[in-house]
Amino acid sequence: MLDAQKQSRQAESAGDALYRQQLYGPALSFFHEAIRLRPASADTHYKVASAAWRAGELSLVEKHLLDAIQIDPRHAWAHEALGLWYLNRDRLEPALRHTAVAAELEPDNVEFVVSRAFVLAADGRAAEAWELLSPVLGHRLAGDRAAALYARIAPQIGQAHQAAAWVARILETRASERSDRRHLHFAAASLLDKMGRYDEAFEQARRAHQLSAPRRSLTPRIEEMARKIDCCTVARLRSLPHAAHGSARPVFIVGMPRSGTSLIEQVLASHPAIFGAGELEHLPRLACDLNTEGLAYPWGLDTMSSGKADRLAGEYLAAIHAINATAAYITDKQATNFMYLDLVELLFPSSHVIHCLRDPLDTCLSCFMTDMDAGDEFPFGDLAQLGILYRQYRLLMDHWKQVLSVRMLEVRYEDVVTDLEGQTRRLLEFLGLPWDRRCLEFYKNTQPVLTASREQVRRPIYASSVGRWAHYRKHLSALIKALA
Repeated sequence: MLDAQKQSRQAESAGDALYRQQLYGPALSFFHEAIRLRPASADTHYKVASAAWRAGELSLVEKHLLDAIQIDPRHAWAHEALGLWYLNRDRLEPALRHTAVAAELEPDNVEFVVSRAFVLAADGRAAEAWELLSPVLGHRLAGDRAAALYARIAPQIGQAHQAAAWVARILETRASERSDRRHLHFAAASLLDKMGRYDEAFEQARRAHQLSAPRRSLTPRIEEMARKIDCCTVARLRSLPHAAHGSARPVFIVGMPRSGTSLIEQVLASHPAIFGAGELEHLPRLACDLNTEGLAYPWGLDTMSSGKADRLAGEYLAAIHAINATAAYITDKQATNFMYLDLVELLFPSSHVIHCLRDPLDTCLSCFMTDMDAGDEFPFGDLAQLGILYRQYRLLMDHWKQVLSVRMLEVRYEDVVTDLEGQTRRLLEFLGLPWDRRCLEFYKNTQPVLTASREQVRRPIYASSVGRWAHYRKHLSALIKALA
């Protein structure tokens, strides 16, 4: 027993050293070994969750945080981490509960105060968030997270100018981690945009993209779309077997990021017959099953058999059934599923596809100005490349309209914000559903929204984003040229 405890502590110590070096994957391996030897250690479960979160092993995070709290209900750091975990998944009720417990256990912990304020702000309680945040804003432990949150809530509490000055001062005087500075630049860009200081806002977004690492190219995605057009001909798609399940439950909401997919899902998910599942990763994973030795997807479609089509479709249907077993329809708003509509044709021929369109310049500008997850599959910092990507996406969607038989409806963002009821009726008619007025009050829907659009879809419809690009015209010459 003593040997096992000693070995566990040695493994944990090695994991701690690697974690401090930001080597989260190797650290996780040592923490796993420590847990194997000493499974009743709440602190080690917390460390597993922390390392797993940063290493991208997300399936481990919630489980080990819950294990830590079960072992030690007063583990404040596990409560705080669990609150942030639920916040990132827009599960506000447990996020509020766990951050409250953390703050009660350690009321003087500045980091817990900031986390609690983040959750309150996400719950629409900006004044309460500011009440917590203001006393600790200048504290060194509050860090750049507090400044970013201040920038977010400042317009709601009438302090936009003060917040802009505060963020600028921090960016000038404080040495921060690269990722923290990136988020701060984006926060400043959003704040300055709301204040109408467009040149400054654009510059802040440009600096944020300079800090995005590693710098990636859009060229592989552009080439992949071109391959889809070459490969997925009418003849090939008609010659391949289709799944025979007959289910019409999936509704795929696709389009460029920032084209209104979150808004459309929230409108639809306010109908009692529809459950909004958010951005699912299942369709891209199914595509990986079609990579065979020497024959990569989409050419790997030629290996599709009736049995394989039924198996792949069954995996997806089982996954959405686990999310919700009763709704007539389940929406999957992974916007970039437009890359995989050939699979939708083969695996879900009875499904519906809703294609969200928005003015190209507004779409691309919004992609450039928005702080998306670092892991987002498209890097948006190069406006010329972004314009080329947009053109190729539209070519691919035009191709799908010509070669697919699956039901597809195009919805324009500008039409939705000017005629919400008319476009909602059109959407429900497309799905064969009766009218329900609750869809017009989509902002009251408590369904999780896990994307950068969370704040926009939590308030009534507004049209201020239409034609936004005109404010930035002089900065967009490369984008305009690429889109021409």
